[in-house]
Amino acid sequence: MPPHRLAESSLLFISRLTWLSQPLRHDILINVVNAFRLITENTFRGRAWDQPCLDASIQSFRSAHPRPEGAPSPPKPWAIVTGGNTGIGYETAKSLVAAGFRVVLACRSEERARGAIERMRGELATRYGQDNELVTELDATVHFLPLDLASLPSVRAFVPLFERISLEDGLHVLVNNAGIMDVPFALTQDGYEQTVAINYLAPFLLTVLLLPCMIRTTVAPTPRIVVVSSVSAYAATRPGPLGSVAAGPEYVRFTTDTNFSQPGAYAMSKLCDLLFVRYLARRLSTSPSSSPTPRPVITINACHPWGVNTGIFRHNPSIQSLADRGRLDNFLRTPAAGATTPVYLAVSPEVEGITGQYFDDLCVMKVPRVVDDEGAQEELWRRSLTMCGMQLEEAERDLANYQDIIN
Repeated sequence: MPPHRLAESSLLFISRLTWLSQPLRHDILINVVNAFRLITENTFRGRAWDQPCLDASIQSFRSAHPRPEGAPSPPKPWAIVTGGNTGIGYETAKSLVAAGFRVVLACRSEERARGAIERMRGELATRYGQDNELVTELDATVHFLPLDLASLPSVRAFVPLFERISLEDGLHVLVNNAGIMDVPFALTQDGYEQTVAINYLAPFLLTVLLLPCMIRTTVAPTPRIVVVSSVSAYAATRPGPLGSVAAGPEYVRFTTDTNFSQPGAYAMSKLCDLLFVRYLARRLSTSPSSSPTPRPVITINACHPWGVNTGIFRHNPSIQSLADRGRLDNFLRTPAAGATTPVYLAVSPEVEGITGQYFDDLCVMKVPRVVDDEGAQEELWRRSLTMCGMQLEEAERDLANYQDIIN
C-alpha cells in the first residue's frame, strides 16, 4: 500500500476508534495523520509534485480545446471559484486562468480579491513572461463578484451578477472551495449553525441556482462542478454525539449549542457535501435510447485536498501553535499541492464523463456507506431546499428542463 494510502487508512481507523470512546479532537487527528505522512513520504507535502501536476492538467485541457490562430476565437469558458482570493481557491483560480478560462473570484472582500489579482499578475508574468496574453489580458479575464456564504440572500444576489457579466456564454466550471473549520457555535443570519451553513448549505444553494447557467452551456468543454470536501466526512457516520443520517432530517441543522462540537459540525457538513454530490450526479445523468448507460453532460465530483497550509486553520490552536513556531510546513501541504485534485477535476480530459465520485490525489476513493443511500440523498435534497427557501417544484423544473435538453 502506498504510504499516503496507508496514512488515509490510519485516519479512518482512528476515526472508527471514536465509536468506542469520547469524540477525538479533530486537530489532534489531523496532526497525527499528517505527521505520519511526513514520516512515510517526505516529498508528499507537495514541494516536488504540485506544479508538475497542475501543469499536466492545464496542458491536457489546452491540448483538448485548442484556440485557433489567425481566426476569430470562441469566447473563453467561464469558471467560478468560491474563496478564490486565497489558499487552495487562489491556486485553483490561477491554474484555470492558465488553462484559458475567464474566472470569477467569488468572495467577501473586494480589497483581498484585487490583491489576489495583482499577485496572480506577478506570478503569471514570472512564469510565462510579461508579454504573455495571460498577463496582458488578465483584467478582462479575472473578475471579482461579492459572495458571503454566511448569507443565503448574498448567494441569491450573486447569480444575477454573474449572469450579467457572462451574458449568454453560460458556466463551464464551478468550484465550491470556500469553507470554515473549528469555529465556535454561532448561527448565521438565516438561523443555521455557521459551519454547516457555509460549508454545505450555501454551496448547495449556489449550485442549484447556477444549474440553468450550466444547462445552457452548449459549447465545449463539458460543464463541471467540483466540491472540495474532506475525509472528515467519515467521522460523521458513526453513532454518538456527532449525530448521524439515521437520526432524522434535523441532522443538517444545529440550532442550539446542545451537544454541539466543532469537529462534529465540520464532519457533518462534509458528509452532506458527499450526499449532495451523489444525488445531483444521479439526477444530472440521462440514458439516451442508444445507450443503456447513464450519460452525464454536467458532471459533479468531490475531492479531499488533505491538510493544507491555508487560513482554514486559524481557529485551530494546536496547528496555529505550529505556525507560530515556524513548523507548519512540516505537517501541511502547500496551497498549490492542495489545488492539484480540484484543478484535475475541473479541466482534465481524463475525468471526462466521470461523475458522482470522491477523489483523493487524483484517484477515486470509497465513500461512507450512507452516501450511497438514495433515501438519505433525497431526504437531504428536500430538506436543503426547504432550508434555502426554495420550492421543490422550482428545483425539479430546472432538472426537468435539463433532461429535456439532453434527450
